[in-house]
Amino acid sequence: MSAEEHARAKTIFFGAIDISQAARQGFVKEACAGNERLEREVKSLLAHHRNKTLLPKLNPSALRSAQENCDAPAESPLERQASKKFGDSILVLSQLWDENRQLLRRRWQSFTAILGIALGYSIFANAFQSTTSESMISRVSCFVVVLLCWYFLRSRQEASLWQLRCLELVISGTVVVLFAAIGLLELRHLSRQGDTTAIIFATVWDYAIWSMLILTYGVFVPNTWARAAWLLLPVATIPYLIELVAERMFPEVAAALQPTHFRLPLPLPWVAAGIAISAAHVIHGARLSAFRARRLAQYELLHEIGTGGMGKVYEGRHVMLKRPCAIKVIQPDRSTDVNSLQNFEREARATSRLSHPHTIEIYDFGQTNEGLFFYVMELLPGTNLRDLVEVSGPLAPARAVHFLVQICGALEEAHQLGLIHRDIKPANIFASERGGIQDFAKLLDFGLVRQLDSEIDHANAAGNFTAGTPAYMSPEQIVNYRNIDSRSDLYSLGAVAYFLLVGQPPFVRDSYLDVLSAHIREPVLPPISLKPELGLSLNAIILKCLEKSPEDRFASARQLREALSDCEFGHNWHQHDALKWWTQFQELSRNGVQSK
Repeated sequence: MSAEEHARAKTIFFGAIDISQAARQGFVKEACAGNERLEREVKSLLAHHRNKTLLPKLNPSALRSAQENCDAPAESPLERQASKKFGDSILVLSQLWDENRQLLRRRWQSFTAILGIALGYSIFANAFQSTTSESMISRVSCFVVVLLCWYFLRSRQEASLWQLRCLELVISGTVVVLFAAIGLLELRHLSRQGDTTAIIFATVWDYAIWSMLILTYGVFVPNTWARAAWLLLPVATIPYLIELVAERMFPEVAAALQPTHFRLPLPLPWVAAGIAISAAHVIHGARLSAFRARRLAQYELLHEIGTGGMGKVYEGRHVMLKRPCAIKVIQPDRSTDVNSLQNFEREARATSRLSHPHTIEIYDFGQTNEGLFFYVMELLPGTNLRDLVEVSGPLAPARAVHFLVQICGALEEAHQLGLIHRDIKPANIFASERGGIQDFAKLLDFGLVRQLDSEIDHANAAGNFTAGTPAYMSPEQIVNYRNIDSRSDLYSLGAVAYFLLVGQPPFVRDSYLDVLSAHIREPVLPPISLKPELGLSLNAIILKCLEKSPEDRFASARQLREALSDCEFGHNWHQHDALKWWTQFQELSRNGVQSK
C-alpha cells in the first residue's frame, strides 16, 4: 500500500471512530469508494482500535444522581462498554498477536511440508503392495489437501490469525480423518485374513501413532493449555472409538482383542494428551514471561492501553528509575514506510519542544536495535473528553469552560512556535489528575502536527490535505489545506466546545462527505437553542470560533482564552467541584460496577 493510501486510510479511520458503531460500516464503504485494499486497511485499524478510557460502565440512574449532586444538568447519558482490561488476556491479545501469527504460519508451513513428503512416500510405497483402494484414495485425498495448505502458507498472501487457526483445523481434521480411516480399513483387511497376531500388532501400532501425533501437536503448535485440552482430549479418544467400531463390525477383531489375548498396559493416547497439554502450558508460560520482560531500550512494556492509525501505546516503566510512563510504538507494518517514519519522528520532535503544563510531556525518543521506533511520554490517569461525555453526558458549562481555557493555553504555546495541531478533538484532550489537581486537561496526539515554516511540511501538505477528523475539521482544512494557520485549530476547538456542552458535534450527517460539506457551506445551529442554560456570552464565543472565514474568528488562542475566562462561566469550576464529582463517580463505580 502506498504512502498516500496509508494517509487516506488513517483519515477515514479517524472519521469512523468518531461516529456511532451502527453507522461505521456504511461510512467506511462510502469513503473508500470501492477501493477494497483501502477498505481492508481501514477495517484492520478499526478492529485493533481500543478505547483509552479508565471510566467504568455505569447505569443511567447512577450517573444522573452523580450529575445532580454536582449541580450538572441531568442529561440522558450515553453508556459505553469499557474495553480496557488488564492481565494476561490483554497481554496475549495485544502483544503476542503478531508473533503468534508469524510463528503459527512458520510451524504449519514446516509441518505441511513434512506431512506432504511422508504422505507422498506412503502413496508410492503402497502402490506396489496389496493395499485397499479405499486406503489409497484416503491417502491421495489427504495429500492433495495438505499440498494446497502448504501452497497457501508458502504464498506471500497475508493471513490473519483467525485464518491460520481455521487452516490449522482443516489440516488437523484432515489428518485425523485420514488416520482414523486408514486404521479402520487396515483392521477390516486383517480381519478378512484372520491373522490375530497382525490385528494385535496393528492396534498397538495405531495407539503409538496417535500418541506421537498428539505429542507433536502439543509441542509444535503454540497454544494455551485450555485450547490444547479442547483439541487434544477428543482426539485422544478416537483410537478407542476405532477399536470399538472395529470390534462391532468385524468378529475376528473382537476375538483377537479379547482380554485373554490383548491387554494395553497404559492408555497411551490419554497419557500423551496429558503430557502435550502440560507442555503447551509450560511453553506458553515461557513465551508470556518473555513478553513481560521485553524491553524497548531501557523501558519495560507492561500492557497495551490504546491503538491508533500510526502506532500502539503501551503502559511501561523505566527499568532503572521505575518511573511509570506511556510508550508509543510505530506499527510494524509502518516501519518501512518513509512518510510514516517522518510523521512519527515529527510528532515526537514537535511535542518535545512544548513545555506547557497542559501539553503531554515527552520523556524520550529512540529506535531499538531491531529498527522499532518509539517515544516515551507521561502516563496519565483519567479519560479523554469524548469518553467522558459519552459516559456521563454533556458537561456543566463551567466545567467545559474550565477544560477549554486550559487547552487554549497549550495551543497558545504551540502556535507561538509555529505548530498547528490539525487534529483537535475530544478524544485528544485528556481529563487527568496531576499533583493532586483534578480535571487537569492535557492536549495529546500531535501525529498530524504541521510546522508552518518547515519545507518538509509544505511539501507533504498535498498528500495530507484531508488529514484530521471530519466532525472537527475547519473549512479551510478541507478546501485550502496549503494555507491553514493557527485559526484552524480554534475552529476545531470551537467544535469541541459544542460537543462538550451539547453532546454532539456541530454537524451530524449521514456520510463523511456530507459532514465536510456542512463545515464548508451550512450555518451552525446555535448551541444555546439546544441548551438554553449556556448563556449569551458563551454561545457567542462558540459561534465566533465556528465562523467559516478565519478572519471572523478569534485572532489567537490567547484572545479565545481571555474571552472564555471573562464569560459568565469563567473561573466558576473549582477544585472542590471536580474532587466532589470524581469522588462520587468512583463511589458509584465501586457499588457493583467493575472499573477495570
